[in-house]
Amino acid sequence: MIEVTIVEGTNDYPLKTVYFRNTKGWIIRESFYNPSNQPIIEEMVEFDDKNKISRQVLFLTTDYKIIAYRNLYQAGESERSDKRLGFTDYKLVNGEFKKISWMIYEPASKEKPFSKSLYYNQNDELLYYYVNDDATFTTKYFDKNNQILNDFYSFYKENFDSLETYETIKKDLLQQAQDKYYDNQEK
Repeated sequence: MIEVTIVEGTNDYPLKTVYFRNTKGWIIRESFYNPSNQPIIEEMVEFDDKNKISRQVLFLTTDYKIIAYRNLYQAGESERSDKRLGFTDYKLVNGEFKKISWMIYEPASKEKPFSKSLYYNQNDELLYYYVNDDATFTTKYFDKNNQILNDFYSFYKENFDSLETYETIKKDLLQQAQDKYYDNQEK
């Protein structure tokens, strides 16, 4: 049975969100509505036969047009030849889906007590990576030249304002809807 949870908008966050959960409690669909109860965007989550997420799809709800998606990969289940864990993000551009960014994840193991996540742009250029040390519970960020970044957030803001990912597309659309609401409130 699908469970539906509705979170009404507030003054701080005026968008209504509807969550659809499967029998395992995982969110399989999120719907976002403006304060006039008009649909903005929806996100669907597709699961593979092992009940692990394999794709997230973002679409405009007015015409149900897919605008972006993310392929998520398990070990050995990748469109990339290296078969590593991670994801690849795509965006609809001029009627065609184009790769906009991707990430590979190297999990910790008995031999190495740390995991590593490497982020790339649409041109397959390494942008940055970070290492999680499972023994000390610390994270260190590095630029593409292996230089440690002491202030990752400043580095990210200065260098990647234009980097598009699946998350930034979703965040930007929701922010635009909020801004439109607040602009109308001021009039």
